[in-house]
Amino acid sequence: MSDFINSGWSVYVALVTVLSLLACLGLLIIAARRRVMANDNTTGHVWDEDLRELNNPLPRWWMWLFIITVAFSAVYLAF
Repeated sequence: MSDFINSGWSVYVALVTVLSLLACLGLLIIAARRRVMANDNTTGHVWDEDLRELNNPLPRWWMWLFIITVAFSAVYLAF
């Protein structure tokens, strides 16, 4: 257990956290783009011969909650 007292671990954890936050923001930007799939708003995936997957965007409140979570975690990390 004495191996984890080194101050390098806090830098490592902070770096991994910052990289994770950047990856979350990148995911958010990629997911926010609209893609035209088909005329009937489906992705082309069909299950059981009649069940189709629709290409609906995430609800706006969910996107804003994700943004608030990333911003809060960045401020918390800074403190």
